[in-house]
Amino acid sequence: MPLIGPHPASFVKRLGLVLTWIFSDLDESEVDLFRRQVIPALNKIAEHAVLCRLDLCSLKIPLDEVIKSQNPIVFGHLREIVIRCHIPNERSLEIFESLCRGSPSLTCLELDWASIRQGPNFVVRLMERIPKVCPNLREIQLKYLNYAIEEESYESIQQVFDDPNFTFPLLQRFHCDRSMNCSGFLERHPGIERLECFNSSKSGFTGVLPNLRLFRGSVTDYLALFSKNPPPVEYLRVYLKDPFAAEEEMYFINALSKSRTLRRLALDEYRITGISLGLLTKACPNLTHFIFKLDPELSAEPKLVYSTILHNLANLEHLDLTFKCASKHQPDHYTSHLQGFSGHHSLNSVHVWSGRKDFYFVKENGEMILVP
Repeated sequence: MPLIGPHPASFVKRLGLVLTWIFSDLDESEVDLFRRQVIPALNKIAEHAVLCRLDLCSLKIPLDEVIKSQNPIVFGHLREIVIRCHIPNERSLEIFESLCRGSPSLTCLELDWASIRQGPNFVVRLMERIPKVCPNLREIQLKYLNYAIEEESYESIQQVFDDPNFTFPLLQRFHCDRSMNCSGFLERHPGIERLECFNSSKSGFTGVLPNLRLFRGSVTDYLALFSKNPPPVEYLRVYLKDPFAAEEEMYFINALSKSRTLRRLALDEYRITGISLGLLTKACPNLTHFIFKLDPELSAEPKLVYSTILHNLANLEHLDLTFKCASKHQPDHYTSHLQGFSGHHSLNSVHVWSGRKDFYFVKENGEMILVP
């Protein structure tokens, strides 16, 4: 019977092909059958669908085995490509290149090397091709580069980052973590609006990112990049590993005080003391969102916590805090928290984790109430 109406493949907009778990449970004949069926299915999708996102994940099988086709598959309309596969040979590089070149509208590329080990030669060759085959990228995510190669090979990857040809004129979002110094790369990309940077920056960055609105990364990266020329960040999420040196903490608070645009602040993996809480909130008086954890001593003083926050953050709308469960005096009844912030007029929601219980409060008819 002839097909009436649109081909079923035409409804596919996002496609994820995950082979890792499948191959572990199948024998060789079933694996071969699966591989033979993948290519016709992909060709049907390429022919009939306007596919916007393609996600290929295979931690053990190289890309040229995932897409085992003699002729390139051209999707034409891809805007996002995510690859979590080995790219260990020339054929895999050619497939990567054809996927990118076949979609002029491609604006987002994510390469994830978590749990993948391969030689630095093909990692370098892959990265060198990105500007040529993806010239219109607005977002690049390079994850776990240090997992892919040995430490002695970092220099060859760093040379790619430092190469002026590794430039993307339209770039707005960039994610890079672990071991690569991205300072030079950032100086060539002043249009970046969102930056995620983990242990990837060294001191000496003298550039300016005038459009940066969101930064997520380690406090070391934040200080290295922005202590001299703070950008107009509105949302800052930083990771502060304990123990946090007092001197570095003061550098961080001083850097925060220079930011006039900060509205959202999230501190991860760091427990705030009473002194730190007062200095942090005074440095960021215009916060509307604040997420943080308390140290054991301050956890036993909820009245001090709430009075400090409410006094210094008059515009706060959303509060998310974690009490360290280390004292029998720690409040675990919702009224102990509600009394602390009930008089704050701008608050719209509060989330409290007390070590044993989660409490959610929202404003209703001008009053803060507990969400059941």
